[in-house]
Amino acid sequence: MNKQSNYLKLLLILLPLPALAYDEQASLEQYPTKDIVAYFQQAQQKGLTGIAQKSKSVYARLATPGKIIKTIIKGVGTEVISSPAEEGDWVVENICPATGNEQYLVEKAKFHQYYHDPVTVSSKPNYLRFIPTGKMMNYFIVPETESAFTFINSWGKKQLLRAGDIVIQPVSQPQSFYHVPKQSFFCTYNILITAHKSSNNFASN
Repeated sequence: MNKQSNYLKLLLILLPLPALAYDEQASLEQYPTKDIVAYFQQAQQKGLTGIAQKSKSVYARLATPGKIIKTIIKGVGTEVISSPAEEGDWVVENICPATGNEQYLVEKAKFHQYYHDPVTVSSKPNYLRFIPTGKMMNYFIVPETESAFTFINSWGKKQLLRAGDIVIQPVSQPQSFYHVPKQSFFCTYNILITAHKSSNNFASN
């Protein structure tokens, strides 16, 4: 009886943990939400977008199904909280000490689109090193005059955008948008065509 009681107590302690992770996502409700498609199109029409490629190699490991990954940027905090990992998804870690070598979850299908086969076994246990495939990305830098806002990313999660952050649109997937913190972007991407900084008259809807 004591064993069963102790098991139930342990279960009650463990069960709220995933809910706590999603509470952080709920905190984004304080920010206005914008239509990211219209927002990016407006930037393109004004000639404010550029083109970049992810060029820096990463570490990655297979994700544990059901695991939630927090992307935490050094000096900034939690940027995004993933949905529970599914079989075959990958945990990717940027090699960028300035950002804290942040991790994020990448779906199985997308991972193999964006990264070549591993080139070496790294010194990190359970991780491999991967080189990006160099897909072309349209990008836009959120104006310094813009107040923080959220948008719905390509996998249905709200993400926060602050002044100076980067909105990415894969050239081959024009309906796909996601956020890259400015620290991570300039650490891991190679800029091919520089995005012009927006003037004060850029007024998003």
